[in-house]
Amino acid sequence: IDYLNYYITLVTTPMYLFAGVFFPVSSMPDWLQTIAWFNPLYHSVEVCRGLVVGQVGTILWLHAACLILFSVVLALVPVYFMKKRLIS
Repeated sequence: IDYLNYYITLVTTPMYLFAGVFFPVSSMPDWLQTIAWFNPLYHSVEVCRGLVVGQVGTILWLHAACLILFSVVLALVPVYFMKKRLIS
């Protein structure tokens, strides 16, 4: 398990940097803002900020929908590959 620390850090550090945890995503270049939309942590941060500040609006529901979509996809992909592996 110790050898996985490098790879986990390699994935989680950019996720935190590009999710708006430390600085707002709006201050990033446009291409990084586009990448942030594919980061589930970005949507989690935006939902938490919206709930804390009390700004429950359409954009909050959009971020929540993105989180649900990420969850569904990340739940179905392993099932697909496991079925494929068990059948063969």
